[in-house]
Amino acid sequence: MNQISRYKHIDSLRGIAVLLVIWLHVSEVYIHLSSSVKEKGIFLYDLAWYINSGRIGVIIFFSISGFVLLKSIKGEKINGTKTFLIRRFFRLYPAFWLSIILGVFVIHLKGESMDINGIIANITMLPLIFNQEMIIGVYWTLEAEILFYLMGLCLFLLGKSDKPIKLFIISMLLLIIFIPIRKLALNYPQHIGVALLPFHLSIMFWGALFRQYYDNPNLRVIILNKEVAIKSLFQVLTLAILIIPFASFIKGLVAYEFKFIQFGLSNIIGIFIFLLLTSYVRIKNKYIVWVGTISYSLYLFHPIIFMLLLYWLQNDAPAILSELHLSVYIIVNIIFSIIFSSIVYCFIEKPSINLAHHLTSYEK
Repeated sequence: MNQISRYKHIDSLRGIAVLLVIWLHVSEVYIHLSSSVKEKGIFLYDLAWYINSGRIGVIIFFSISGFVLLKSIKGEKINGTKTFLIRRFFRLYPAFWLSIILGVFVIHLKGESMDINGIIANITMLPLIFNQEMIIGVYWTLEAEILFYLMGLCLFLLGKSDKPIKLFIISMLLLIIFIPIRKLALNYPQHIGVALLPFHLSIMFWGALFRQYYDNPNLRVIILNKEVAIKSLFQVLTLAILIIPFASFIKGLVAYEFKFIQFGLSNIIGIFIFLLLTSYVRIKNKYIVWVGTISYSLYLFHPIIFMLLLYWLQNDAPAILSELHLSVYIIVNIIFSIIFSSIVYCFIEKPSINLAHHLTSYEK
C-alpha cells in the first residue's frame, strides 16, 4: 500500500483533533462577547466545556506524536540524529517564530506588553524553563512534545527505539511517576502542564507501542524467557493508561467534583477516538486531510485569529455583529484560521520542510 495513501487517515485525525481544540477555545471566549450570544443558546459551549473538547484534541495529538515520531528516527546513529534534529527544527520553528511575532502584536493591541527577556525565552519554545510567561497559551503542549523528541532520540542512540518491551516499560514507569506527582498537586503558576507531564509522555510512548503493533500485529516479544504477543502487551498498557482517567471519573462521581469527571471523560474519549479512527474508521476525506496537513499552523495561529476578530468586534464592528449565535463565531473563526494557516503552510511550513529534506537528502 502506498505510504502516503496509507496514512491519510492519520492526517484526518490531526484535523479532527485541532478542530476540537478550536471549538473549545473559541466557545469559551466568544460566549462572553455579549448577553445576546448567551441568550441565543450556549449548547455548543456547554458541550465543549463538559467533555473538554480541547483536552480530547490534545490527547489525540499526543497519541499521534507517539505513533509517528520514533519511526521517523532511523539510519546510522550520527547521520540519523543529524537528520532528525534538522528536520524537526525546520518542521517546528519557522512557523512557531511567526506565531511569536503575531502573538506579541496581539498583546500590544490589547494594551499589554512583554519584555525582551520573555520574548527571547519564548523563541526557544521552552519559555517556562526560564520562568517566563508563554506568549500564546497553547505553547505548553510543545514542551511535552520536545521532551518526548529528546527521549525518543536517546532511545534511538541506545538502539532501543524499535523495541516494544522498552516502550512498554517506559510508558508504565511514567504512569507510576505520575501518580505521586499528581497526588502532591504540584502547581507551578505559569506551567499548566507540569503535573500532567508524565501522563502525557506515557500516552506518547503508548502511541509508539501501538505503532509497533499496528505495523506488525503478529509480532511476539520475549519477556522473562517467554514469548508474548505484542497485541497482549499493547492491551495491558492500554488498560494501565485508562486506569488513571477511569479512577478520576469515579472519584468525581463519588466526591461530586466535576473537574475529576471532566478529566477522566476527556482522556477516555480522546484515547477511544484515536484507536477508533486509526484502526476501524479510517477517514480519508480530502478536506479533513488538508485540515490535518495544516494542523500545526492551525494550532499555533487560531488564538491569534480569534483574538484579532474579537478585538474588531469589540471596537470597530457594527453592534449587531456582536449579537449572533455562537455557532457563527465558531464557523467564522475556523474558516479564517484555515485560510490563514493554509497560507502559512504553503509559504513557510512546506518550504521549510522541503529545505530540511534537501539538507539531509545525502543521509539517505
